[in-house]
Amino acid sequence: MSAWQISLLIALGLGLVELVTSSFVFLGFAVGTLVVSLTEAISGRFELNRDLTIFALASIVAFVVMRRVSRRRDDTQTAGRSDINRY
Repeated sequence: MSAWQISLLIALGLGLVELVTSSFVFLGFAVGTLVVSLTEAISGRFELNRDLTIFALASIVAFVVMRRVSRRRDDTQTAGRSDINRY
C-alpha cells in the first residue's frame, strides 16, 4: 500500500468516527487527511513536513467553513414598539 492509500483509509476512518459521534470535530480532520491523500496521490511521494502543513491548513479551513455553515441563527426575538406585555 502506498502512502496516499493509507491516508485515504485514515480519512475514511475519521469520517466514520464523525458519523458515530456527530460532534463536527473529526470531520475537519477527515477533510484535512483527504486533502493530504490527494496531494500524495498527485505528487507520488510522502513528505512529512509538506503533509503536516497541508493537513493543518486544510483542517483549520474546514473547521472555519463548517462553523460558519452550521452556525445557529439567533432564534430569540426582540420586542418591537408594540410589545404585548406593555401596560
